[in-house]
Amino acid sequence: LVVPAYNEEERLPPMLQSTISYLQKEENRDNIIKLCSKICNIKNNSNSGCGSKRKISPFQIIIANDGSTDGTVQTVKDFARKAHENENSSSTGTDLLLVPIQILTLTQNLGKGAAVKAGMIHPCNKAHLRLMVDADGATNIESLSSLLMEMVNAN
Repeated sequence: LVVPAYNEEERLPPMLQSTISYLQKEENRDNIIKLCSKICNIKNNSNSGCGSKRKISPFQIIIANDGSTDGTVQTVKDFARKAHENENSSSTGTDLLLVPIQILTLTQNLGKGAAVKAGMIHPCNKAHLRLMVDADGATNIESLSSLLMEMVNAN
């Protein structure tokens, strides 16, 4: 998921939290992986390493920082650090999903289109299927499965 962001320090944390919470639910994750596999014609590889309760996510979030002048970058770094600490300190024994968050920073504000393009083509983006979501949560992440189902049906 590519998230273009310009001065979004206030809106990014709730959007990231709802996105990660949605992706961590096993039934959502499994359904999304199945649909993406159909769209991209790839095999579903589960990468749960070494008997660990944690799984490396098949998802990736790239924040394409469009030259923000506020605390957007620090907010994302703080969010990622806290999420990682929470995953490490979880003693519930639940099946945790580590969703990597990466920050790509443009040196100046070039506009939303440039930020989206940069996030889509950047070498850190290893995804077979790349989608853009707004930092303000304008599109509810829970619509993702419906979108993917429409893509499957269109093929």
